[in-house]
Amino acid sequence: MRGETRVVLRFHHRIAPFKAAVLPLSKKPELTGPASELAASLRSSFMIDYDETQSIGRRYRRQDELGTPYCITYDFDTLTDHAVTVRERDSMAQERVALDQRDRDAAVRATPRGDRPVGGARHQRRWQRRCRVLLPQRPGPGLSNGVPLER
Repeated sequence: MRGETRVVLRFHHRIAPFKAAVLPLSKKPELTGPASELAASLRSSFMIDYDETQSIGRRYRRQDELGTPYCITYDFDTLTDHAVTVRERDSMAQERVALDQRDRDAAVRATPRGDRPVGGARHQRRWQRRCRVLLPQRPGPGLSNGVPLER
């Protein structure tokens, strides 16, 4: 970023060829296995890219060039707290989002203030709504086969 030009294909998130990319932080089997399972579960609803080559920064840049609006990073903290980092392409803001529906709101509240997306409460609600649609959900009240009823 320092002095470099950032190439971004700013597709609207509805017409982007890939809706999200699942990126494990490293090539270790304890991360790649669950990350590929997450990608497979998301592929039933969205066009998802999975990438585990090179460094995470280069993968973010590659996804920016492809126009992918969201990158879901599966890291070592995910193994313990069951939350992934969701990065938004346009603002480059990152937020921890719980994989489990019941833990998702707690993870969003626990996010440090500096990591939250900029733009006020309205932008933040929209950001959280988009993250809820992207991540797989367990069947429960208001859900049918794990897929949100409202889109």
